Amino acid sequence: MAQISYDEVTSRNDAEFDVGFFSLKSDGDEAIVRILCDQVSDLEILTVHPVTVGNSSFPNRNVNCIRTPHDPLDKCPFCNSGEKVKQRVFIKMLQYDPNTREPIAVVWDRPAGVFVPKLKSYIDNYGPLTNIMCKIIRHGSGLDTTYDIIPNLNPQVYTTEAYRVDTSAFNDFSVLGRMVLDKTADEMITYMRTGSFPERVKESSAVPNTNWAPPTSAGNPNQYQTFTTAETNPNMAPTPIPNGYEQPYGGPAPMDQGSLQRPTRYY
Repeated sequence: MAQISYDEVTSRNDAEFDVGFFSLKSDGDEAIVRILCDQVSDLEILTVHPVTVGNSSFPNRNVNCIRTPHDPLDKCPFCNSGEKVKQRVFIKMLQYDPNTREPIAVVWDRPAGVFVPKLKSYIDNYGPLTNIMCKIIRHGSGLDTTYDIIPNLNPQVYTTEAYRVDTSAFNDFSVLGRMVLDKTADEMITYMRTGSFPERVKESSAVPNTNWAPPTSAGNPNQYQTFTTAETNPNMAPTPIPNGYEQPYGGPAPMDQGSLQRPTRYY
């Protein structure tokens, strides 16, 4: 079963993962965290397909399932082909450096069926979890790994002054599309045929110049500048216009390419 490798993710220094995955690597490791969840609706719960991407330096990924429980299987090519599917909850947290106590923005990827009821119980008992500090302890290794969450640590020791709240890294952040791939049905079909997703063409980031204005003649700002055309220079050939191109200002209909003449411009 393909799943995300926490060691691999947390070792990456990539702008795509400016918010990293939370990881405790060994039995007995622990971390002081602040869970950024004040109500259950704050949690990102996704149905995902674990896949291995062959053309990536980070091959083990989760892909968002594009159908709801009420949709037929053929709504999602991965479901229709029998790919494994899992429900995961992605828990936003601040993990505090044990030496500097500085907060680090992380996301904890956990089974939704186990951790959503557990977090709801904490909210019911302690209120908004952003207001309390927790300790997470890892036990075991491999498939035998379990985690203990100790909520509501001593507020006189774990104060907001010592463990400050800085959630700015999560501004405009979404797990979907970053930590979980968001693919279309066509992209899923390409993956099943080739083992890789097609590359997407990035949209141009050019910003239109809203201050542009047509050039004007000096001394007469209401007129365009005079340009040399076939009308003012008999030795200059007319500019051809492709067949089917609409003539401006209600001019004559398109003519054969060899007999085109430059239309008269009206101002």
